[in-house]
Amino acid sequence: MKPIIRLAVEADANQIANVHILSWQTIYRGHIPDHVLNNLSIEKRTQEWLERLQAGVIAWVLEFENKIIGFASICPTRDADDDPKFVAEISAVYLLPEFWRKGLGQQLCQVVFDNVLNNQFKEITVWVLEANKQARYFYETVGFFETGDVETDHIGCESLRVVRYRKILTR
Repeated sequence: MKPIIRLAVEADANQIANVHILSWQTIYRGHIPDHVLNNLSIEKRTQEWLERLQAGVIAWVLEFENKIIGFASICPTRDADDDPKFVAEISAVYLLPEFWRKGLGQQLCQVVFDNVLNNQFKEITVWVLEANKQARYFYETVGFFETGDVETDHIGCESLRVVRYRKILTR
């Protein structure tokens, strides 16, 4: 059976939350304190995703054998130096760790790229944890380039550096 990619619906909130937490606990181990990762709440994350989906956040799920194994979400850019009419932002892309390095993240991103192009966006950005070499490599393989912009993100009591990547969208 082949995975399918479809728009997320409110009923997906719990499975999206599960993927989100399991991905975080793997990819950010060693970058975010263990006590933060170990105490992520499925109930709280489910509620957050339910509220996001109810508010109209655009997200896609990657589904395999009726189970959500990954997701991606986008929004108009939140960066003050970009025009939200022409620049979209990936706010999240996560897959269950056992599905990494199988080309599924690239397939998911292609759906995102096609959607934002169809909605008249010219560019797309994503902020990535500076120390997350795996994610940085992934975004570079799907056509993003590092812009040189760096910010500090606060997770728990940690201040973490994030770098911005950009992709120029073309048909």
